[in-house]
Amino acid sequence: MQWEEIFQEHILDRGFDYYQRDLLQQVTLTKNQAEAEVHGSSKYHVKMAYQPKDQKITELSCDCPHFLSGNYCKHLAALLFYLENHFDHFQQLNANISLLYPQEEEVAEKEKEDIEALVYEAHEKAVREFLIDVLEENYILRDQFKGLLGQEITEQDLKAYQRTIDEIFIAHGSGADDFIYYYDAIEFEAELGSFMEEIIAGVLLKNYFYEAAFKLTNQIFMKITTQPMDDSAGVIVGVVTMCQNYWREMATKGSKTLKDEMYHWFKEQLTDPALADMSEYIEEILFNDFMEEPYLMDKKTFAKQKFKETKAKNDYWSQRMHVSHWAERYLDTLEILNDDLGEWLEFCQNNLQYAQVRERYVDYCIDQKELEQAIRLLEEGQEVPKKAEHAEISRAYKMKLKDLYKETGQTENYIKQLWSLIIERRTIDQDLYAEYRALYAKEDWEEEKMNVLKKLSIATNIAELYAEEGLYDLLLKNVTSFHSLSYLQKYEKLLMKYYPEEVFKRYEKEVWNLAKETGSRKKYREIVSILRRMRRLPNDKSSEKVSKLAEKLQKTYKNRPAMLDEMRQL
Repeated sequence: MQWEEIFQEHILDRGFDYYQRDLLQQVTLTKNQAEAEVHGSSKYHVKMAYQPKDQKITELSCDCPHFLSGNYCKHLAALLFYLENHFDHFQQLNANISLLYPQEEEVAEKEKEDIEALVYEAHEKAVREFLIDVLEENYILRDQFKGLLGQEITEQDLKAYQRTIDEIFIAHGSGADDFIYYYDAIEFEAELGSFMEEIIAGVLLKNYFYEAAFKLTNQIFMKITTQPMDDSAGVIVGVVTMCQNYWREMATKGSKTLKDEMYHWFKEQLTDPALADMSEYIEEILFNDFMEEPYLMDKKTFAKQKFKETKAKNDYWSQRMHVSHWAERYLDTLEILNDDLGEWLEFCQNNLQYAQVRERYVDYCIDQKELEQAIRLLEEGQEVPKKAEHAEISRAYKMKLKDLYKETGQTENYIKQLWSLIIERRTIDQDLYAEYRALYAKEDWEEEKMNVLKKLSIATNIAELYAEEGLYDLLLKNVTSFHSLSYLQKYEKLLMKYYPEEVFKRYEKEVWNLAKETGSRKKYREIVSILRRMRRLPNDKSSEKVSKLAEKLQKTYKNRPAMLDEMRQL
């Protein structure tokens, strides 16, 4: 799709959603033009002109506010998706900024000259009256004009926008709690998304009305995070992500006063328990986008306070998770400030019962070449059954302990730790297994490997080791014991060299198991598929044996016309 590059990614997504929901109507085609009506929150007319010979788009237009503000809109994207998916000759449509209008600069300059001449020739009164009429009819142009004059959005304008947001939420809710059901949620997202794109992005941010944009974005965030709805389509995350993008633009381009206001608002929301899981989006902005020193100093204090508050709660499991989280936020901020190593070390040493803190302190010890101290910390972190107040270190840090034992020459501990890592999971880590095998000379490994594989026999991927070690009898026993054929098919070629009869019999058993009960044509096609695979097995008698098996099946189940019909395709 060579036209996609002219659209923003979120616009493409919304356009594809419009296309999939059949919101295009009255699509008409001529030799070099396509037109349609798109029915979303409003009805808009879209048009595309193109050169059939080289599939080059020469014009795109839509009468929606987003396009009129100078942006390619979701309605046009919906039309292009429709054309590409319904007509072969539209599959190579080509459009990019440089190709869309080959003589764009000359045309634009000529149009500008014509408009300037038109305006200069008009009487001042006529221009003013015309402008008044236009601005009364189009609030988007009205607010753009205010931006041009350096005026602010009035409180009345802002309240009108806020009422529009409330109306969008109310219009799609049902029942006493205004619950938004699945299909209503899709329409709701389309309408709210259009408002955000056209008003917040297209008018307010574009014309530097950052304070008004901040208030509206906050209103939408607070409403969407508490709105009861069937969110199977991911509406909430989509809207919240748009809010994050707008906030970042405001924080980057807005005034210092606005940035301070934003910072304090975000921090205040993190004390609101009603936000629950949605607070992570606010927290991400607060800790990633306010990196000046005054904010960092305040965040250091804030994170430490949140750590203490959460630590004081009684809910053990969620408390431990949240305490660790705020501990890491605090340590991150200290590291960015880079002004007090003593405070960082003291905090770590006093909170080693939290795995993440312990692990960060271990990294510090390793960096300082204090390897014995790092080993001691990691050993303590593995003693969870003995010290229930400690959180167990992660597998990644158990791997570090293994490597530290090796580096410091503690061979016995290294081997024990390596073995512990191999057996602690139901799935064998092939790299660790190879590392363990490398500890033995070739002649010694032949004796040891059977003891090792016996202890690992319940692992879900033990077949891989049997194949690697050349233990084909154990491999056969393992793969033929599975209820499905997936492992047999994976090792079929290898096993056919040594056990052709056993492989054939396992496939045959599966065929009879499938045929035992009547089923759909899909089931009978599966039987035929297995028979075809059996016929391709590298054995001189495979084809003959499959023919006999098929004949026996047809006789046994002669009263199943659907099955017999599929068997004829063999």
